[in-house]
Amino acid sequence: MKRLALVTLVAVATLAGSGGDASADERTAASIADICALGPGLLSAVNTTVSTYPYQTYTGPPDILTNLFYYADAVEMLDTVWCRTASQMSHPEGIRNTMLWHYGNASQAMRDYQQAASRSAPAPAPTAAPAPASISFDQLDGRSFVMGADTENHYAQFLGDVSSNCFAANSITNEFGAYGSEFSATSIRNEFGAWGSQFSTRSATNEFASTPPIVVRTSDQKVIGYLSENIAKLPRIDTSNLLGYLKGAGGC
Repeated sequence: MKRLALVTLVAVATLAGSGGDASADERTAASIADICALGPGLLSAVNTTVSTYPYQTYTGPPDILTNLFYYADAVEMLDTVWCRTASQMSHPEGIRNTMLWHYGNASQAMRDYQQAASRSAPAPAPTAAPAPASISFDQLDGRSFVMGADTENHYAQFLGDVSSNCFAANSITNEFGAYGSEFSATSIRNEFGAWGSQFSTRSATNEFASTPPIVVRTSDQKVIGYLSENIAKLPRIDTSNLLGYLKGAGGC
């Protein structure tokens, strides 16, 4: 997968423009063959990526997923239309540039998707974890994130970063962000939402919630405990106290 990095594609472009005894047409034809050789590997990598992070559980920016499939289709089209037929010799320089552009963007889209999907991949339910008393709020600040249970009780929904930075896009203290707004569907502060309502079984504020959100340490993806007002859910991080600390620490 790393072989398809943009630097590799740039190297191919450089090869196409290099000197030597071959004519310009021969060099262009050779560069097309080199680029075509990348096609099957990239398509295989895209398929592997999608199977590893199924789009059904992907909750990152939709444009990243759209780009992934769009550029994958473009690469497949080029591979089928140009790389497998004699048509590649018609206007070879323009074809080479088009291929290079699409392959580069497909590789970048795949990397963007992997990075975003890794943040929304299902997290395991809490098992063994430190007692709440052993974890201070400052240890969570900027070092952990929140995951919420879906309708099948799988912790597959990313609910924001535990951060006192109320300007950070993913912070649960950002009143204008997707994870901190009182109006956002993915915010634990939305009293009408699945993860912020006092009546939802998945909510961080329902004192009787059966599957409240969990807090996961960023460094090793270890579940620290439940983010909940339900004192029966252990280990537990009190939602109101954590939010109060973060707002105070960040001056929000």
